[in-house]
Amino acid sequence: MSKNKPKTKHVMTQGARQAAKPDAAPNKRRKILLPVLPLFMIGIWVWGTFYYGSVFHVSREYSFWASDLRLMQFVLSQTFGPLRYIGRLILQLYQYPWLGSLCLTLMLGTITWLTGYCMRLSAKWRVLQYIPAIACLSVYTYQGLDLFYESESGYIMGIPFVVLLVLTIWAVMIRSFSRKPMPTLIGLPKDETPRQNLTQLLIVTLAFAAIIGFNEWRRPFVRVISQEMSMQYEQDWAGIQRVARKNAIQSNRPMAAYYAISLVHTGQIAERMYDIRLDYDSIFIHGHGGFISNGSPLYEPEGNYHAGFIEPCMHMCMEQMVMEGPTSRLLKLLVKCSLMRGEWMLCRKYLRLLEDIPFEGKFIEKYQAMVEKPELINADPEMARIRLFEPIHDCFENQFQQPFFMGYNLNLAEARSIEALHNSLCVCLYTKLIPPFLMRVYPLKGSTPPEIIADGLLLSEMKRPGASEGFGNLNIRSTRLQSFYQAVQPYMKDRPGNAYKLFEKYKGYYPYYYFFGNLKATKKGYTGEAKSASGVN
Repeated sequence: MSKNKPKTKHVMTQGARQAAKPDAAPNKRRKILLPVLPLFMIGIWVWGTFYYGSVFHVSREYSFWASDLRLMQFVLSQTFGPLRYIGRLILQLYQYPWLGSLCLTLMLGTITWLTGYCMRLSAKWRVLQYIPAIACLSVYTYQGLDLFYESESGYIMGIPFVVLLVLTIWAVMIRSFSRKPMPTLIGLPKDETPRQNLTQLLIVTLAFAAIIGFNEWRRPFVRVISQEMSMQYEQDWAGIQRVARKNAIQSNRPMAAYYAISLVHTGQIAERMYDIRLDYDSIFIHGHGGFISNGSPLYEPEGNYHAGFIEPCMHMCMEQMVMEGPTSRLLKLLVKCSLMRGEWMLCRKYLRLLEDIPFEGKFIEKYQAMVEKPELINADPEMARIRLFEPIHDCFENQFQQPFFMGYNLNLAEARSIEALHNSLCVCLYTKLIPPFLMRVYPLKGSTPPEIIADGLLLSEMKRPGASEGFGNLNIRSTRLQSFYQAVQPYMKDRPGNAYKLFEKYKGYYPYYYFFGNLKATKKGYTGEAKSASGVN
């Protein structure tokens, strides 16, 4: 019997080992899963804050929402009025892009979660729950500036809100009648295989890459224009210039307009105007009736205001309000214009309208103080500079020469300041109208003019000898002009085709622009005197 004891012990040990094997196997093959849905939501927030935040911020400025329902009747009375109303309310959060993106993230993330629950998607098909949110981001990207340009901005946030509401009601009904457990929103999924989990992560990543890639390929101007417009609201002139020069190879009218405005406010219009390409590529944007638009309403009111044309600015603001309804952007411009004209009662009216709009307290406080103390107007850097550009004499609006964003009547005989004279001369050179330029440049005789004006004088010398006499030493710039003219002779036969090739080498140099830039600005070539085409700005 003593011999059998070790044997029994050995059998028990073997059994223990065999019993332990099934428990040890899972530890060796532990599943590695990632929380795809939370990562997806983080991606939405980053995209909406840092990548597309300026677009949504401008959309908010192109919208209007007030707590007073009487002021919102023009919205509520339309088809889907309540939807537009709620969407406009949520859009107000984009006064701060991080806050607006947080709301958008919560909506789209919850939509994704509820889609999987309501559609009863198994782990194998759970990737399909991301389709609604990805489709929403894709539409935002495809629309670009059309999100707010002559469009109903309330749909941006209103449609996701309605989808979320419908899915919530659907989910409540399922939970009430079937008692189907709700899946986890933030935690790790327990029913997915590593392969299924990785597939979801890969598709979500590719979706973000495709959305960003499409925007950079087909809509590169959207973020550039929106960033400039957003910075203009904050008077960040250096930021506008930084964005424009970083994207100098792009070319569209709104981008050039806000860049010129920033140069006017920093006193660099006569030195840095041609640091960006000015050939004006077409942009994907639709006006009334669905026709392709050049986007001029995006900058015309602001352009006139910053050029000192207060009356045309107010006229355009009123015109757009009649066509589109009131917006935060237009009301703010009207407040400033009313102050510049000394119409205190009118200014108070517009400020009262802004009081019903969330997050406008800082703006109201600043300009309400100017109503009470008008001396603060000339102490404001922006308004004080605009005062320098106001026309001395009243004229009919149609007498003001385009471009709007630099403004100033080419035929005006008097200027309020040397800065206004520089602006006027730069407009002449921009439109390639040399005779008006030479008529107005004589007050600068005896001094060394800014770079662009000096180059304009030297170009004039080629056709009108003696045009540059009496000005400061221009010998160095004259030598550069001669070298440039000799170097570009082989490219003169096909200027439209060669303009793009030569830009990087000669950007910032006015003679390059004169011969190769903005060729649509003239009705006849540059062998004769250039004539401004209508609508060139």
